[in-house]
Amino acid sequence: WWLRLKRLAAAPGAHGECAARAVSYLEGWIELARRLPVHDLLDRIYHEANLMAAYRACVPEAMWAGVCANLHAFLELALNVDGGRFPSLPRFVDELRRLGRAGDEEAPDEGRLAEQGGGGRVRIMTIHGAKGLEAPVVWMIDANNTRAQPDNYQPVMAWPVGGPAPVHFSLHATRALRGRARADIFEADEAAARREALNLLYVAVTRAEQCFVASGSKGRGAQVSDYGRLQSALRLLGDEAAHGALPISDAPVSLMVPAATDTPGGGVTFVGSIGERIVMAPASEGMSFGTAMHAVLEARLSAGMSLPEDVPSAAVAAAEAILNAPDMQPWFDPACHLRAWNEVEIMQSDGRLGRIDRLVLFEDAVWVLDYKSGAMDEALLGSYRAQLAGYQSALGGMYGDRPVHAMLVFPDGSRRQLGSP
Repeated sequence: WWLRLKRLAAAPGAHGECAARAVSYLEGWIELARRLPVHDLLDRIYHEANLMAAYRACVPEAMWAGVCANLHAFLELALNVDGGRFPSLPRFVDELRRLGRAGDEEAPDEGRLAEQGGGGRVRIMTIHGAKGLEAPVVWMIDANNTRAQPDNYQPVMAWPVGGPAPVHFSLHATRALRGRARADIFEADEAAARREALNLLYVAVTRAEQCFVASGSKGRGAQVSDYGRLQSALRLLGDEAAHGALPISDAPVSLMVPAATDTPGGGVTFVGSIGERIVMAPASEGMSFGTAMHAVLEARLSAGMSLPEDVPSAAVAAAEAILNAPDMQPWFDPACHLRAWNEVEIMQSDGRLGRIDRLVLFEDAVWVLDYKSGAMDEALLGSYRAQLAGYQSALGGMYGDRPVHAMLVFPDGSRRQLGSP
């Protein structure tokens, strides 16, 4: 790829100029990689390539918050690998490979940020991942976890900031084998851990705009938990009962703290209600019928998928009317097309997630089918067209130069076709 890029850089025109600029950047960065720590190298790349602006220009608005956070998290990961003590590019690449193979519990998640505003959604993230975000209600779970890490062999190192080398290095097994000579090192590490725990708790509490809830179960260890710290603070303030703190027991309990702001007079004013309460209305009879019909269609068209139980016979009849319609066989008979997929999730150009009922690939075209359980309603045709146009736009170019067509399919035999957008 490097030789091909250099050949392209020698060609005239806009593509050649772009490739030449890329070659110039890469040659400089390759040289810097030999003598700069990974984080400093990435920082240089971000700056010289104007990376944030480049991503901002290409990413849909709805996805930008998460992409921006991930870009910053990648820089932070480069700084945190081995504490920056071993600034080796191969070591960093190996760590990325290891994290790629690791499960979600170990992989870094600081950059997985939902869109600003929430829109009524519940976001689940680590405290690190919540930095810079706010929400009306924040719930901190497992806040009374006092399980201590088991003793195991690990290195003990003291390396002063700015020092050319560590001043101490040894191995640690159990608390009983620490020894007096290393007591000051262990005390400094424990003090730093306590300070970091308080910093994280501060971050968690200050994410709440209206109410902060901490919950946990009775712990068996002797360590002080975040729940205990909050409970002690409320007890000192004399407001433990007023804020809903409950004594720890074997059953999960919760402690709720309304968010407050300092007033000029020195008092405390609790913030008013913000956000919105969303009450989910029960599904209408028409919605339930449509859901059942879609379930039957998916089951009949997907190998190894069984029909859901208690499906109304009317929904089965509507699905079979679509499946058995002679004019629909090119889209349902595997001998008539190259490939087909059911219930396909697709990211649209504006970042919204859509679901295509059936996507069918032919030699000369791509078709999007959207099943409707009712009869043709001209009043809703405009919204249907907009929905399918979004799918067509997202699929454009994905299958070469094949045009993307769309069709509304109704059980009564009526159809409405839409050409390429």
